[in-house]
Amino acid sequence: MPRNKDEWFRSAYPDCLRPLCSYLRRFVGSAEAAEDVAHDAFLQVYNTPDFEQIRSPRGYLFRTARNLALNVSSQHSVAKTDPVDKVAHFVDESASVEHQAMTAEEFDILCVAIARLTPQRRQVLTLRAFYECSCQEIADQLRISTRTVHRDLARALEAVHAARESIESDKASLFAQVIALQRTDEPSS
Repeated sequence: MPRNKDEWFRSAYPDCLRPLCSYLRRFVGSAEAAEDVAHDAFLQVYNTPDFEQIRSPRGYLFRTARNLALNVSSQHSVAKTDPVDKVAHFVDESASVEHQAMTAEEFDILCVAIARLTPQRRQVLTLRAFYECSCQEIADQLRISTRTVHRDLARALEAVHAARESIESDKASLFAQVIALQRTDEPSS
């Protein structure tokens, strides 16, 4: 059924913008980013050469917006951050330099463990841990089954846990070495 593109957009923009932004927020995290993606989607659909041939412009708009949001979230697959004042209480300013260095080293080891994951497992872990997505939302977003999400999440957590265990064993080994050195430095009676 042929339709006039301009007329459709004049009526669709006010009707679709709010629900489209709500839908996109789960993909991109913030209302501002969702609105940016929604506007990009409207523009892309408006510039579609064969607009009159689209059977469901609203469905096409939502699909286009979803694809754009997935592109944005994959390009910005960095964890969300909080303002400094919200996380400042986590910083232990009285900690020794050695402790702070060890914490930084632990963080580096965990980052390496996460970086070694397959891209899909890294995405699953990131979406679950940092964006608090449900397994169903992750499955929908990555277009995989929930069973695959569960499997990838379990294996990703196993890898991170193994990295943490290696940190703990390194600490225990270092502690044992320090004790052994202290014993050899003690004068014999």
